[in-house]
Amino acid sequence: MKMKKIKIVGQPMYNIGDLAACKALVNLFKADGNYEVELAFPQNCMVDPEFLKLKDITIIKNIPKISKVEKILTILCPNFLKIKLFITNKQKYKHITNADFILFSPGGLELGLYKSWNYLWLMATLIALNKKFGIYSRSMGDFRDKTLTDFIFKRQAIKFLKKSIFNGLRDLKSQQNAQQVKVPFYPAIDVVFSNIPDYVISAKISKMIGDNYIVFTPSKFEWHYKLKKYPTERFSKLYILILNTIIKNTDKSIIMLPHLYRENIDSLYFNDLKKKSINPSRIIILEDIPNPDLYQKVIKGADFTIAARLHQIIFSINNRTPFLCLSYEHKMEDMLRILNLDKYSIRIEDLLGDRFNIKELLIDILSGKKEQLQEITAAQKKAQKVARNSFHVLLKRLNSIH
Repeated sequence: MKMKKIKIVGQPMYNIGDLAACKALVNLFKADGNYEVELAFPQNCMVDPEFLKLKDITIIKNIPKISKVEKILTILCPNFLKIKLFITNKQKYKHITNADFILFSPGGLELGLYKSWNYLWLMATLIALNKKFGIYSRSMGDFRDKTLTDFIFKRQAIKFLKKSIFNGLRDLKSQQNAQQVKVPFYPAIDVVFSNIPDYVISAKISKMIGDNYIVFTPSKFEWHYKLKKYPTERFSKLYILILNTIIKNTDKSIIMLPHLYRENIDSLYFNDLKKKSINPSRIIILEDIPNPDLYQKVIKGADFTIAARLHQIIFSINNRTPFLCLSYEHKMEDMLRILNLDKYSIRIEDLLGDRFNIKELLIDILSGKKEQLQEITAAQKKAQKVARNSFHVLLKRLNSIH
């Protein structure tokens, strides 16, 4: 049987969660054994070096660069591209079509709140070229509704998703949004739940972190469409309160795991928070090691995780480590709702608006009054089953392609 080629597009970079999701998806295809996987990036991009370390995958930079006018016209009317290809050289697009199926990578709200026009252009191009495509382990919706471009984006996103042969949506709100606009979907969950990596921590790192620690991963949120309205100082004040509460009420170290690693964005911010805490010597930042497998192992050894990052909450559930989720989007709350763990989530905006006393809750948690182990064990089993089932459904759709 000839192996089918899967081309993964739309892969975000320099983010621990997106790297973990890509690795998990590649591992699933590898385990099946009937697919050749190719990870495609735009011609003019710099590929995150961490992706170059991945095994069992071919990485190429061949998605063509086009003008803004061509992009807009293709999004508005995919038939424009069909007409254009009759009178121009088709070689420009051959690298997009040389696969049996094009899969949009696991990711966030590019087809919604974050409004990625590049995603829409790729979908429009695939529709024009009669190539089958799908999305996997993604969120959709929370569309903006303020401008004409918001309206156009929403309309075209819905239109194109109806032509996808597989829409694996990972959270309840995305699934509800899809139902409302009649986009077919399969109820999935984050692909990272599909397996737990077998990783051995080096003696050097093991000595550095010890065996008595809590993981804490905040976020500056300068990248977030809604939360960037809050001043940086407001977030810092909250995070320093959390650090100091842990330091005052326990004898544990605090391990901080940078999530965004391009130009050391998170590391620089974490070091600033560390300096402002009451005891910087109790805080350890794992710098310059952007490895999600390592992160999962570190979280597995933690007594507790506090994170404003979706995938570090997923790492906690995967490794049955109690956690507190500082939620910034529905994708976090809904994932936990699917797993009956939503009571361990607090909206970051409630904390910023002083509508919740985080200090009292932390003291309660750190004193051992809150126990999640039984619930989190059941949740991990359920999440793994849902993740593997959704992949098997995807494979059935792929096997039907001729």
